Amino acid sequence: MKISIPNPCYENWQEMTPSDKGRICSACQKEVIDFTQFTQKDIRNYFVQKADKNTCGRFGANQIETFNTKKTPRKLTARPWW
Repeated sequence: MKISIPNPCYENWQEMTPSDKGRICSACQKEVIDFTQFTQKDIRNYFVQKADKNTCGRFGANQIETFNTKKTPRKLTARPWW
């Protein structure tokens, strides 16, 4: 699973109306979920549960980058004993 934001919103977070899960954007009338305090596991669970819906969200500066970084297993290589 990867998270992408093709068209980021430029509305001011502080000017949005507070809601239970984040804030309500007055420009598009959508709830913007505040993911800044979510763990990677919480973010994954949220999107698994809401897989059929588009979600507007607020993320920390490196949260998406960290979330999208695929962890690759280390390859063991045979080295000569000499």
